[in-house]
Amino acid sequence: MFAIDKNLPAKAGGPSAVVRIAHVVPHSPGYTLGPVVMTFPALAWGGSAPTWVYGGGDLWLYEWDNPGGIDLMRISATSGAVLQRVRVPKIWHPILAYNDEGLWIAASGQTSSPEALYLVAPGGTHASAVFHFAAEGFAKWVVASADDVWVNAQPRQVSDVGVVWMLRGPEAKPVWHVPESASLVQVFETLGGSGLVGDAADGLWAAPPTAYDEQQVVRIDPMSGALSIEAA
Repeated sequence: MFAIDKNLPAKAGGPSAVVRIAHVVPHSPGYTLGPVVMTFPALAWGGSAPTWVYGGGDLWLYEWDNPGGIDLMRISATSGAVLQRVRVPKIWHPILAYNDEGLWIAASGQTSSPEALYLVAPGGTHASAVFHFAAEGFAKWVVASADDVWVNAQPRQVSDVGVVWMLRGPEAKPVWHVPESASLVQVFETLGGSGLVGDAADGLWAAPPTAYDEQQVVRIDPMSGALSIEAA
């Protein structure tokens, strides 16, 4: 739960927004709130707000402007207890994904640095840079499943063509890479970093608009990178 606390002034002035974890209980009112686990400036909600993803049965919560340092937390989805806290590189507006290896953290286009894809293992004490983007690049989107992760890497010079990579294992070893298509550019421009979903069994899917009243359903073959238009 996000709430405003006027009694906790932010470093830049004004009140702080606080994060507390709510979980279900059998008695009235049906839920209970845990203690404050994170704060960030309330007046900069659009520019500084936690990024989150569920993975491995837990909630992963990241906020680079949490007082005391950059903070990543793994929180029990059943009890609300904080299970893991890790200092990770400062990434403003990161993209998060989760698979059997752990949590993947990538810089988005709104972040000037660092130009790397990081992995944090459950129970780990640090983030490992396992893949580096070329030409001061960033990730347009990231999808993770089982032992694999797919990332659309974009060089900082937007005129350069982005590349879709399939990486495998905790060391993010490249399996294949292909230039991104115009359809995937449209996915990023209209749907953002969460606009592409899927897994190794079903493929990667997105539905980008191609005109004012039309959109396509596109699929990336997870084992080859081949892109097909499945419907319009």
